[in-house]
Amino acid sequence: MRLFNARRVELMSTIREWSPFIKSNNLERYLRLFDYNFTEDNIWKPLIDVSQDEKSIYIDVELSGITQEDIKLITEDDQLILKGERKFERKQDVKYDRVERFYGSFTRSFTLPDSANSNDIEASFEKGLLTIKIGKKIYEAPKEIEIKIK
Repeated sequence: MRLFNARRVELMSTIREWSPFIKSNNLERYLRLFDYNFTEDNIWKPLIDVSQDEKSIYIDVELSGITQEDIKLITEDDQLILKGERKFERKQDVKYDRVERFYGSFTRSFTLPDSANSNDIEASFEKGLLTIKIGKKIYEAPKEIEIKIK
């Protein structure tokens, strides 16, 4: 007795969310070449989440398989630049049938908003997640100064 219908499993695995912009599976596969994990130079880039509260802006960067020593974070003018490399450590006497993770060097650049204080940036790295905390500038309400007219 079969526990599942192989044809149905195959059919169900090919069902995708409908989009009016995708007309065929081949087109979808082609468009995925330009997906969010690659830059125009075909270099991978790590995924990020950006959030903020009243005092800070947070950027969480997914960097699993990368050591802290392989990451460099710098500011240059109004840019925050993240550089790094995920190294492919090939196992001896192993034939790889499929490799889906991305390897190699990457660079991500972020333009800091006017509200960001580029002198108040901290970063922490834990369990493959780089968290960047960017302090916001403190704005004081303008003071009203009366000017005497002569």
